[in-house]
Amino acid sequence: MVASTWRHWRGFSIFWSGDDPGSLGCSGALAAETADGTTVRSFTRRKTGPKPFPEHLPRERVVVPGPTACACCGSDRLAKIGEDVTETLEVVPRQWKVIQTVREKFTCRACESIGQPPAPFHVVARGWAGPDLVGSKN
Repeated sequence: MVASTWRHWRGFSIFWSGDDPGSLGCSGALAAETADGTTVRSFTRRKTGPKPFPEHLPRERVVVPGPTACACCGSDRLAKIGEDVTETLEVVPRQWKVIQTVREKFTCRACESIGQPPAPFHVVARGWAGPDLVGSKN
C-alpha cells in the first residue's frame, strides 16, 4: 500500500506519495490545494513594462563603449557577460525611428566585479520619448 501525504509549510502545500519525501507529486495538472481544501489553478505572470515598438520602424544602434579596465582592481582581464538595450522613440522630419542605446556589461576575471557604463539621460524620467520628439510642435 502506498501512503499519500500532504504537508503544509509556510502556506505551501507539499504532496508526496510513498515513503520517500523526495518523490514529490501533484494531483492534477497545475493544481494545488490550499489550507482550507479548495483547489486553485496556477497562472503565468504577465510580462511587465512597456510594449516594444513596432518592428517596421527603422532602428539606429548606438553602442556606449564599456570600461577598458576594472574599476575595483585596475585589471584589464574583462569578459563581456551581456548588454542592456534601451529603446527611445525619435522623430526625424517626416520620419520615425527607434534609437537603441546599448550598454555592454563586463566582468573582471581577476576580482569578479561587474562594470557597466551609466544609463543615458532621458528628458522624461523612465520615458521612451527622445528630446526631438518631446520638442516637436506637431
